[in-house]
Amino acid sequence: MAVKFRIPKDQVPDLVTIRNLGAVQLQKIIDHLATCEVLPLRPANLIARVVESLDGDTETAESVVRSLLPLNQLIRQSVRTVDGVLEGLRNGIATLPDWSPEDKAAWQSIEPQLRQLFQADAIRTVSKATDLAYDHANLFQGARIVTDIRPVFNDLEQFTGFVDYIEGPTAFVTLTTEAGEELAGEYPADELAELGICENRRFKCQTVITDSGVEVCFQPIPDIEVTPEEEMSIDQRLDELISGCELDGDY
Repeated sequence: MAVKFRIPKDQVPDLVTIRNLGAVQLQKIIDHLATCEVLPLRPANLIARVVESLDGDTETAESVVRSLLPLNQLIRQSVRTVDGVLEGLRNGIATLPDWSPEDKAAWQSIEPQLRQLFQADAIRTVSKATDLAYDHANLFQGARIVTDIRPVFNDLEQFTGFVDYIEGPTAFVTLTTEAGEELAGEYPADELAELGICENRRFKCQTVITDSGVEVCFQPIPDIEVTPEEEMSIDQRLDELISGCELDGDY
């Protein structure tokens, strides 16, 4: 059965913007997103990346992200495949009275780039994070930042976190996956503080299955207790290192 999306009138301008970008400009976006060392977690971060690839064109970047994220959610939630989304868009656009045959052909010409964008890690990650962070129709209104990791990266995965620093209400953290990959994140400092997780502290994050579905557990990692003898040995080793002396033996 053919897939056809009903395209609301208020979404048509964004599709026009994407169509008018053309394959070359869309490829610039794809290539730039592929250079992200740290994947964005919020739409605003993703928009900033797209703006960079479009030489500062914020309005166009917002149109691109505003269109791609909801469509990517259909793919991620297994509602549609990438091919299904592309087909649905193509058939929906075919019914738009204001689009000429040339406009429709131009849209089909950028489908290879759209496929790559739907599969881009940066867009997939923000799409997942958006579902978890808030349930608002408008992705760009005072977004509440992501407060859990369920399953932003992988379901039922453990992370080791470290609070690098706190600035105002935001805690900036480094997350380390079980595979050793490091990811940067931002979390509400007050929510972490309620769990006893403060600046320069380590914590664990784990996704678990409960009766109500997948839940996320945060817990601080307690400081390691040392004996007085061990503390003296550590102090002695530090003194020797600071003075430039070498010691033999284990500490």
